Amino acid sequence: MNRRRKPPGLWRWALFLAALVAGAWAATRMPASPPDTLTAVPARVIDGDSFVLGDAAGGHEVRIAGIDAPEFRQPYGREARSALQDLIAGRQIVILPRARDRHGRIVADVTAGGRDVGAELVAAGAAWAQRERGGDEALVAAEDLARASRRGLWALPDPIAPWDWRARARNESPTE
Repeated sequence: MNRRRKPPGLWRWALFLAALVAGAWAATRMPASPPDTLTAVPARVIDGDSFVLGDAAGGHEVRIAGIDAPEFRQPYGREARSALQDLIAGRQIVILPRARDRHGRIVADVTAGGRDVGAELVAAGAAWAQRERGGDEALVAAEDLARASRRGLWALPDPIAPWDWRARARNESPTE
């Protein structure tokens, strides 16, 4: 009994095409990199330096580049969140993505009404300028002025930097 066999190359070709189609479909389902510029109305403010675009359940989380605001539960955290809310809530904002962070958030420069939101937060004393790796000189100058004027969190007797707050929280959390 001689059965006729299909050439092995045909199966390989079919598998290759199936993998190619599946890969193309998957690529359309998840963004590989942030788009060039986004214009949107934010759905929800998370804390003093991040918010959600689109619908709150399935939107994109955005973190403002160049700044670090107090965590929501740390001193001045609620005020920092409120300051960001006042700047962007209900407004059309422009987002210029720089990268994605390790949490998958879009890290971006953000403007609202032509004003740089990160610079406004730092100048109001609602956030620190990120100084490492050659931080933005304008943000550093705005922070220095806010400190000297004792604006916002700089009026607190001993402001705690958010990165120190997060490190303390990690060290104090129980390990199992």
